[in-house]
Amino acid sequence: MVKSTALEGQIIGQIWVSPDVYANVGQLCDFGSRFSGTESERQARDFIHDRFRGYGLKNVQLVTFDYLSWGRGEASLRIVKPLQKELPSAISLVYSPSTTPPDGLRAEVVEVGLGTKAEYAAKGNEIRGKFVMASTDSPARGRWVHRREKYGRAVADGAVGFLFANHLPGMLSPTGSLRPGELAEIPAVGTAL
Repeated sequence: MVKSTALEGQIIGQIWVSPDVYANVGQLCDFGSRFSGTESERQARDFIHDRFRGYGLKNVQLVTFDYLSWGRGEASLRIVKPLQKELPSAISLVYSPSTTPPDGLRAEVVEVGLGTKAEYAAKGNEIRGKFVMASTDSPARGRWVHRREKYGRAVADGAVGFLFANHLPGMLSPTGSLRPGELAEIPAVGTAL
């Protein structure tokens, strides 16, 4: 068991009662996305640096290092058959590569429901060369299926793109990363249908 000092107790108590925590989080959100290498990330970095110094911390430093930088570009999603319709909500999932060719991809869509292993297996070879659409939902019973797992199955089965559809009507397009700290294999968007 680790004993806390009186100073640590004061610090923890101050964190709980100070309005600074909420104000700091609000300020960080106001900067924008804070993706690595962006102006909003630089603003957040400088803000945190200044706050640490303002709280009296010593030897606060900014250290440079190499990392993968990714920026969200424009994304669109359009149905071309059996009707033509632009879907108003499409957002690139984090670490999605750009489409090749640059003017976009065109392929049939195969729906895999909740994106479970069994649902993918039931589609067999239908997935190769097509878009896979999986729901943000997971089975009511059993193991939760993460977005990255659903995406990974689409890649493994030869899909050319991945659509992550919010299962809650009227809600925003889902977002999140596709791979941990590396560029993903096939383009992917979150959408609210």
